[in-house]
Amino acid sequence: MNPWLIATAVVIIVVVYVLYKARGFDRPLTAFQPSEPTGKASLLGDAAPWRSDPDLRALFLNGLPDDVPADFHDPGAEAAVERMWVRLDAKTGEGTYEGTLLNAPKALRAVREGDRVSLRIVPGAAAPIGAPRASTPR
Repeated sequence: MNPWLIATAVVIIVVVYVLYKARGFDRPLTAFQPSEPTGKASLLGDAAPWRSDPDLRALFLNGLPDDVPADFHDPGAEAAVERMWVRLDAKTGEGTYEGTLLNAPKALRAVREGDRVSLRIVPGAAAPIGAPRASTPR
């Protein structure tokens, strides 16, 4: 067998392995899931109003009935939409909720990880629409 071919294959395998480890793909999925909530939501238990909302029920991860994906729009860009995870902890109105942003956005500047955000359920949308709360400190 050609030694150059073997050397090339070894280099490719090493590079793929290093990228795999650097991205964290070697960790189980549970390492990426947030811990169980400790705020108001955990005190409400199954009585949390969003847990019985039929528009949200299909979006919950197994074992995490307070975490939902939401689409956030960047007001400064026309097509910038990013889907991120929110841990719900309050119902603010019919089809509107509040929670904490669980992950850092890749491109959006309007919100940051840990910010308080508002969600609005839009009929027919794949996920609720998220927006920063007006009183979110910067």
